[in-house]
Amino acid sequence: MNQEVNLKVGRNAPIIQLVMTMLGTSSTLTIGDQNKKLRFSRFLTWIELFLVLSAFIANIATITYSVCSKPSSWDYGFPWRLSVAVLLNVYLAVVYLAIRYLSLFLPQAPFVAWKALYDVAFKGIGSAAIGTTCVVILMFDQAWVHIHFGCILGVLIAAVLASWVWLVRTYAGTGPLSPSTA
Repeated sequence: MNQEVNLKVGRNAPIIQLVMTMLGTSSTLTIGDQNKKLRFSRFLTWIELFLVLSAFIANIATITYSVCSKPSSWDYGFPWRLSVAVLLNVYLAVVYLAIRYLSLFLPQAPFVAWKALYDVAFKGIGSAAIGTTCVVILMFDQAWVHIHFGCILGVLIAAVLASWVWLVRTYAGTGPLSPSTA
């Protein structure tokens, strides 16, 4: 049963086509179709979402507590390390939340959007950000390096949020599990 899906891409069609070509996915596959193939459980996704986001929050709380409770010579008087570590966790949490939001509430969105968020933003940029954050925090005592890296993480967070808002505005209300009906 091969049916054609009409995806709403509008004036952003070249961007979606480029991402589909780079990731090697079909233009007709939607998140809802992929969820059906994988026997997607909304309940388990909610549990997973709660547990993973709780882990990000616990990680931020642990880092903040360890830096603020007993200042050592390593971090005393240099608060920029904390902002970089916290922003990294916020970036990963926002990307993860966007991925799960697409799975739960936007079944008519193209699967390539989910795959791009997961492969590029979470695995690709997230892994690179974790590696470079460790190097930046441990190796450099220059405030400007930490400030620039914090700004880069802030821009990445804004980019993920902008992509998420665009997807919601484009595909919300088109399926039975859209935010307006769920």
